[in-house]
Amino acid sequence: MRHPTRILEARWIYLRVLGFCFFATFVSLLVQILGLIGPQGLFPASEILAETSFLRTPSLLWLGTSDTCIFIVVGLGLCGSLLVVLNRWNRIGLAVCWMVFLSIASVSPQFTWYKADGLLLECAFLGWFLAPSGRRPYLGEQDPPSFVVLFAHLWLLFRLMFETGLAKAVSPDPVWRDLDAMAYFHQNMPFPTWVGWLFSQLPYGFHRFETAFTLLGECFAPFLLFCGRRARFIALVLWFCLQTGIILSGNFLAFNYLSIGLGLLFVGYPLSKVRTSRWKEAAYGLVLLPQMLIGFALLLSFPIFPGLTMPGPVAKALETAAPFRSANVYILYPFIERERRILVLEGSDDGGATWREYGYRWQTQRLDRRPEFLSPLSDRFEREMQRVLERPGVLPYWQNEFVLRTARRLIEGSGPVSRLFAYNPFPQGGPERIRAHIYLYQSTDLRTLLAAGKWWTRRRVGSYGPPIARDPESGAINYVDSPSYRRNP
Repeated sequence: MRHPTRILEARWIYLRVLGFCFFATFVSLLVQILGLIGPQGLFPASEILAETSFLRTPSLLWLGTSDTCIFIVVGLGLCGSLLVVLNRWNRIGLAVCWMVFLSIASVSPQFTWYKADGLLLECAFLGWFLAPSGRRPYLGEQDPPSFVVLFAHLWLLFRLMFETGLAKAVSPDPVWRDLDAMAYFHQNMPFPTWVGWLFSQLPYGFHRFETAFTLLGECFAPFLLFCGRRARFIALVLWFCLQTGIILSGNFLAFNYLSIGLGLLFVGYPLSKVRTSRWKEAAYGLVLLPQMLIGFALLLSFPIFPGLTMPGPVAKALETAAPFRSANVYILYPFIERERRILVLEGSDDGGATWREYGYRWQTQRLDRRPEFLSPLSDRFEREMQRVLERPGVLPYWQNEFVLRTARRLIEGSGPVSRLFAYNPFPQGGPERIRAHIYLYQSTDLRTLLAAGKWWTRRRVGSYGPPIARDPESGAINYVDSPSYRRNP
């Protein structure tokens, strides 16, 4: 049966968006990956692989974890994403993207915990069945999409919308129920844009409207997806408006771009028009039905029934599927930060007489720097540094392996780690000491911005812990002036 052109066009647009999101992800990784998981990085991949197995940590890096091997793997993913963007060998490209990004995510859980990463992997897995075959398929008229595959994508979109809203609606943080969330969110989101900074200047009543609109678009609109073409269009308009607002105000990797692309897949045609051969539907159903059921089990396993215990076979299936991250749960911002607290690292090479700051590329630091647009690119190191002080669950410094390893690598003079910063005050080698201070940042107002060019004010509110230094005699790196914590960090 001939498919309406709109179905084929919607698929073409969605696959280009997916390929573009993977391309941005791999470009970002290419410039950071050695500092994150390289041999001289913060969490070397070899350490992760030494304590696990392939089924628990599926990765191409089992073949090698040298700088060259890591670059080759990321470069392979970049090539796969370009195939999808250019509409060449779509299925091969998506398979490569899925395999490479899973390989990186498996050995770098500290830096790939974002929901955008899970969404990328799930979309790549489902996209392989959606994409037309062939070297240059154009719209893929000879290989139309299957109803089962499209429904699997619609089910993913429903879970994505509903779970993000449900996490907020049942959150113990009262700001969502009180409709105060967006008033704090624009002030304190991890990587605001200059548009987000301007949003923070809007009246409180507007922020309450934003919060209510967010809950409406995420909690109620998802059910309209299954109520016919017109109702689905209304749900998608709400979703698009919400995601566009987030793209303008903040930098959240490729999540919002991919969310819009996934919605565009269902604009302009009724699903009842989708027809393919029965054997094709059955073949795809055998693979995708278990994936959809795992998604349903994950939906049940979080806030709806918090005391629910999964039957043994279901729990085993979830455990087996978890390392492949191709069916995920999407909980986004159930807690909202009330303050913008930034951890700033400082180094000293004269015994602590003078200290110099390491500079961030994108994170709030300089008072006169305009907040920039970054997404769908990402800076995973700075996001992890910002997460150190996020509530709930702020770890004390002696338990925070990320901060301790960063300090240690800087003192050791690790080039890959030093290059994660925009400014290294010790380009000739590592400092003698590292300390971390906590600064409280607040946005100024338009009058101050126009008069003084300052986007932020800041004041120091404390230290994250005692300095860390290398012992000149033994060479060991220990805490300074804190006998109760004198252990190797």
